Amino acid sequence: MMNFKKELVLSIKILVFICVASISSQSIARAVKNTEMDGCLYDGKRLSPGAMADTDTLRQSVPDDFSGHVICYHIRTKMKKKSFHLVAGMKTGGFQDYDAQTGNIAKEGEYKNDKYHGVILQYDHRNGKLQRELHYENGQLSGVQRNYNSETGLLQRVFWMGDAKSSEKTSIQFTKEGHPSSIKCGAYSVLPEDVIWCGRNGIRGQISLYNSKGKITKIKEYLNGQKDGRHVRLNDDGSVNRLTIYKQGSKISSELFENGKLLNTFEFNNGKEQTGIALSFFPNTKQKESETIWQKGYKQSEKLYFLNGHLKKEITHNLNETSNIRRYNDEGGLVLTGQYRKVFYGSRSYFTPDGTVIRYYHNGSIFEESKYKDGSRHGGTSYFNEKGMLSRKEEYVEGVMMKSIDYSAKGNVIRTMEYYADGSIKKETGEEIEI
Repeated sequence: MMNFKKELVLSIKILVFICVASISSQSIARAVKNTEMDGCLYDGKRLSPGAMADTDTLRQSVPDDFSGHVICYHIRTKMKKKSFHLVAGMKTGGFQDYDAQTGNIAKEGEYKNDKYHGVILQYDHRNGKLQRELHYENGQLSGVQRNYNSETGLLQRVFWMGDAKSSEKTSIQFTKEGHPSSIKCGAYSVLPEDVIWCGRNGIRGQISLYNSKGKITKIKEYLNGQKDGRHVRLNDDGSVNRLTIYKQGSKISSELFENGKLLNTFEFNNGKEQTGIALSFFPNTKQKESETIWQKGYKQSEKLYFLNGHLKKEITHNLNETSNIRRYNDEGGLVLTGQYRKVFYGSRSYFTPDGTVIRYYHNGSIFEESKYKDGSRHGGTSYFNEKGMLSRKEEYVEGVMMKSIDYSAKGNVIRTMEYYADGSIKKETGEEIEI
């Protein structure tokens, strides 16, 4: 009986040991399987597992003065991962990087003294089609970069890299169909076509730009890499939306159209400071809605019109800070004249009365004449009847009325009122007092 128990205990121990060993071996197998290590060959010799093509491990494994071909494989997939040349231990000449899943070339080009040099091509790992073309000079991006559409294989964008100034860099984008969709002309050419488009040959060039629907949206003209001539923006129906004129890169004038009719015009000085006459028109008519005269970026004067052609408002500016304003009714009669000052509220600005403001009756006679300071009545305010006779006077201090005098039709004083600052009556008299 005792021997049976000993044998049973021994059997259980052996079973437990086998299970533990099995579990440990499975764990080790999974660990090895999940470790994606590279193996490389040089001159027919195998490097130690884990020797990567871009690490010091490779340097330590390959003799410093080795010259020849090196191929690295992905252990798990058995596919080629890298292929390159060494000359005296330095990467020199052609190389290829491969996608670990598909085996397609992911990148290829040349090294020079361990640095990218010349044309480097990148591919879409899914289908192997060319995706990007870069140019390097001793490890630094230089010259032209081209991006391709991996579906159509057509050029999608081409632009100038390197250390050129931003203003000198050329960039061109294309639609899926290969039509140019945008352009920035710099000092350097990226395609044979942009020599003509950007007028680098000394002749003003022209380029049409397309949208994704295949319609022309813009027409631009350049000379010696600068905007020069007509720049037209088109509506979907092909009609002109905006016409801008440039000269040697500076904006000269701009015209906006609506439904084929001129809506407004602008003129510029030095491409930024607006100078000249800016016109706007009522929609679908030839009737002017406004006329603004600019000088070196400042408004000099403005005229606004009613649809019937009568003048609605006249504004004379003084460096956009103070203005004299005249308003009219739709029959041409004067409604108001006044002095105003420009004030800012956050990012917005508006004009507030600051000085004398006069309002008129329909017949043109004065109805009210008031003094203002910083938008509030300050000083005397006088009211008149339609015959021009004084009917009331008021005295204000920073918007608060301090005194009022009422007059009869014959000009005699009817009543005089004096007020406290809170508006309550301080004194009231009915005597006929002239002031």
